[in-house]
Amino acid sequence: MTTDSGNGAHTPGPWIEHGELTTGSMQGYIAIGPAKVGRVIVVVHRRDVALVKAAPDMLMALKEFVENQPAITRGDIDRLAKAKAVIAKAEGRT
Repeated sequence: MTTDSGNGAHTPGPWIEHGELTTGSMQGYIAIGPAKVGRVIVVVHRRDVALVKAAPDMLMALKEFVENQPAITRGDIDRLAKAKAVIAKAEGRT
């Protein structure tokens, strides 16, 4: 399933590891992609795998938080604005 995000789309998780690359300059890199699509979307260094796999869940959690969080103080308003900017960036709207 692909979610329309205005200027583009992203492929929601869960993302899984499809295998480690073991040759040449690609050693230490992991091929990952969404489980439902069943193909590699990106190759990342081993240290970044957990972050990339968690990104769809983090985006969803942040969106749910922003949608359900009333702004009470000026600091809350600033934090919510930052969160909304991050969501827009992740969805390709900025």
